[in-house]
Amino acid sequence: MLRTREIFCCDWARLVRPGSPNRVKTIGDKYPFLKTPGIRGVLALGQALSIGMRALTISANMSVPEEERLTKKQMGFSMAFALIVFVAIFMVGPAILFGVALSRTQVKPLESGNESVREIRRLFRDAVHAAESLIYLENQYFSSQAIYDALIRRMNDRSRPRLEIVMLLAREANAFVEQASIGVAQTKIIRELKHLSANTGHKLGIYYPASRAEDGEDVPTYIHSKLLLVDDCFLSVGSANMNNRSMGLDTELNVSWQARHGDDDALRSIRDARVNLLTEHTGLDSAAADALAPIGGLVGRLDEFAQDPSSRLRIHPLLDNSAEAETWIETFFPDGLPLDPEGPVFGEDTYEPIPAGRDTLFPKGINWLSNLLSKRIE
Repeated sequence: MLRTREIFCCDWARLVRPGSPNRVKTIGDKYPFLKTPGIRGVLALGQALSIGMRALTISANMSVPEEERLTKKQMGFSMAFALIVFVAIFMVGPAILFGVALSRTQVKPLESGNESVREIRRLFRDAVHAAESLIYLENQYFSSQAIYDALIRRMNDRSRPRLEIVMLLAREANAFVEQASIGVAQTKIIRELKHLSANTGHKLGIYYPASRAEDGEDVPTYIHSKLLLVDDCFLSVGSANMNNRSMGLDTELNVSWQARHGDDDALRSIRDARVNLLTEHTGLDSAAADALAPIGGLVGRLDEFAQDPSSRLRIHPLLDNSAEAETWIETFFPDGLPLDPEGPVFGEDTYEPIPAGRDTLFPKGINWLSNLLSKRIE
């Protein structure tokens, strides 16, 4: 029998053969069914939960008299039983009954030979392609080329119904680097979507919320939410921005719900989530929320709310005609700075060949540049 030693990591249990540290094999490789998102999420959460439960059990034992403390056997049984109940009630049950799933973005090093995981990218593209009436999204950015391409294909399909496309985006990037990289790409994408919607009959509305300061000036609310909702029957929430990095380079995790046909409760819950969000963004009372529920004509009604002085909703400046003019950043960097790639540009060992030591060429060059800049500043 092969002698192995199990080492449990945060993400997976790895089987490592003693004496051969480079030969690492994951349990997921041995049992491929464990790689499915639902089971992977259950195992990861279960592992974290078991550690927490053990700590709580030990803490509980410390707070009771010695004669009332649990034995190791009783402690193990109680932990196993509680873990099974938790997983059954809060994870497996909802996944079966309500169509809940986990999706990831996880890049693998170029040298590893493993394929990177881009489940969120594939999920978002499929959801956009399947849309029949509504695409509603809230995000910090909208510069993903993959999602843009999916939208273009869906909007150009004249054999299918026209869409109401609603976007809640941050009014502007926080930092210059974001403006010069993501901001340029986002401006170009919105410009193309605006022209295409006018030519194809789809309704496109892009907004941001703001509050009124004491001096009467608008104070934009910075959108940091990350969700995609389609046709009031699909909802995905998580860490993924709608930029290239989140689709293929950064590590992200989303949880998604899909209401099955005839599941009125699930459909109502997803629709209520959208209506509640729009009610919050508009700042209107619950009576006005009735106008936000129907999908048909939603962009037109939101445009009216955005013109209402009592509403918090504002039309995004990217939809104004003034945004048609190219910014100076676009003049020098037509595609923006290359800081939002969808995959690794270099391998992890790119900088390893650079020689170390103070007397080598690279450190000397850095020191020379640092001294030069310091003198200029002085």
